[in-house]
Amino acid sequence: MSNIILHATIIISGRVQGVGLRYMVLNESLKFGLVGYVKNCFDGNVEVEVEGNEEKIEDLIKFIENNPGRSKVTKITKNYSTDLENFTRFEIR
Repeated sequence: MSNIILHATIIISGRVQGVGLRYMVLNESLKFGLVGYVKNCFDGNVEVEVEGNEEKIEDLIKFIENNPGRSKVTKITKNYSTDLENFTRFEIR
């Protein structure tokens, strides 16, 4: 397991707004010790900017892929970077 801290931008598509997904992502991110934010986008997607251990970020993505709550995820796009924003907490924006 790598201890390298990465930044990930995750775009979630499908029926992902108005179904409580942001709150579930917040709770899971806190459980995994991740920092960053989750927000609704104007195009109907949900965006997650997250920093932490790559394995924990992948655990978060697996959680999202399983359509938590009433969500229906049809696509997840993720991009990793070593350029950190140095978030101090995880929040909903």
